[in-house]
Amino acid sequence: MDNRKKIWIVGVSMGYGHERALAPLRDLTTAENFIAANDYPNIPAADRRIWRRTENIYNFGSRLPQWGPVGRTIYGFFDRIQKVAEVYPRQARVPPTWQLRRINTRIEKGWGRHLVEKMLSAPAPLLTSYFVVAQMANYWGYAEPIYLLVTDTDVS
Repeated sequence: MDNRKKIWIVGVSMGYGHERALAPLRDLTTAENFIAANDYPNIPAADRRIWRRTENIYNFGSRLPQWGPVGRTIYGFFDRIQKVAEVYPRQARVPPTWQLRRINTRIEKGWGRHLVEKMLSAPAPLLTSYFVVAQMANYWGYAEPIYLLVTDTDVS
């Protein structure tokens, strides 16, 4: 008998950080419930395109500093639009960054709905290493507990 708990463990296969963070947890669930949000069976083509575009932008941006002064200047711009407001002095409301507003717009237009519906077909707690997956689940009404394992710069 399989004693593993039925939880969803959802990462993204964009670089190694998110996959590496979840790999030790693989034995906590079944193979069917251990998936990548950007590469799972029957992912809609529109969602796959957004994920690919997101990965391309990430890869482009992360390599900019290697391009010398021009690349570092452009990287500085990207870094500024993703800047998180200072924690202190403590603010009651911090406006979302440009990046988060863009992500939310895509979610509102349907991005991630299929993924959440897939998880809703076998409801169980969700553990993800990518904040966008947690946002999708929350937006699309995932009623089970949502846990986010925060990795590196995704603290924003």
